Amino acid sequence: MRWDKNEVDVDVSQWRQEFVQDLPEQSNGFDCGMFMLKYMDFYSRGLDLCFTEEHMAYFRVRTAKEILQLRAE
Repeated sequence: MRWDKNEVDVDVSQWRQEFVQDLPEQSNGFDCGMFMLKYMDFYSRGLDLCFTEEHMAYFRVRTAKEILQLRAE
């Protein structure tokens, strides 16, 4: 795979694929980005995906504060 922006070839053939069961799901049409951020956040920290759509309002506020403070907690 080529990443055109940096002209770097990335060999993804050695990447491990995982197919996660029972992902938290959204039922509205506007939380998809926050769900994706939280999937990456929790997964990168080795945490279970134990959040729900009800947590998204809190995550939006927390993410905005982290961006404004230029740090992630």
